[in-house]
Amino acid sequence: MSKITSDLHNLQENWNKLGNTDTFWSILTDQKWNTSDFFLTGENEVNLLMKKIISSRLTIQKEKALDFGCGVGRISQALGRYFKKVYGVDISPSMIKLANKYNKFEKRCTYYLNSKADLSLFPNNTFDFIFSFRTLQHMNPIFIKKYIREFLRILKPCGLLIFQLPTVPTLNLKGLFIRITPIVILNRLRKMEMHGISKKEIIEIINKNKTRIIKIIEDNSSGSGWISFQYWITKYSKA
Repeated sequence: MSKITSDLHNLQENWNKLGNTDTFWSILTDQKWNTSDFFLTGENEVNLLMKKIISSRLTIQKEKALDFGCGVGRISQALGRYFKKVYGVDISPSMIKLANKYNKFEKRCTYYLNSKADLSLFPNNTFDFIFSFRTLQHMNPIFIKKYIREFLRILKPCGLLIFQLPTVPTLNLKGLFIRITPIVILNRLRKMEMHGISKKEIIEIINKNKTRIIKIIEDNSSGSGWISFQYWITKYSKA
């Protein structure tokens, strides 16, 4: 087994365990959640995002949306109120099982288990909208870059891709700069890795594909210990 295959297997195993033990907390580590409050955060987040898209004078088709790192469907269920078809993808079997359990939009929302370092289950130019928050940061940067390139491949011309990713850690509790990017958070003997990639590297990936950056927004999705950004990207029209 190659190191890349081994790393992917370990990533899947770890998140499968988290899905079986600390499900909601592993997705939103702010607090312990009940089911209704947890899914309400997804509705609020997507409603606000759609308002921001409109206020940015962006127009996207409402046919197909992808929620990458869907977990139990917190975001994809909310997207089901806006798009005709929503696809949720996750590496964790336990998360996908729960996503199907909580699925209120069975005709609109479909969940897929993806154990590959690519998104080959989808053809080129499939999605009008691709969304991924608090997901890429938990995997090896090798996989982060692969998946971003895959997002660009499966995004439709004139579609909209929004993903979030930290760059570097800020000061730790002792006031010392953390120079090593991966962080391990322990909770019930489960680990949650944190990784970042520089904004410069992300911009280089975008510019090498037939896509352009609409805007880059600093946010706090990775928590107070990290500098994090949202990347809003579109693909050039075929014309």
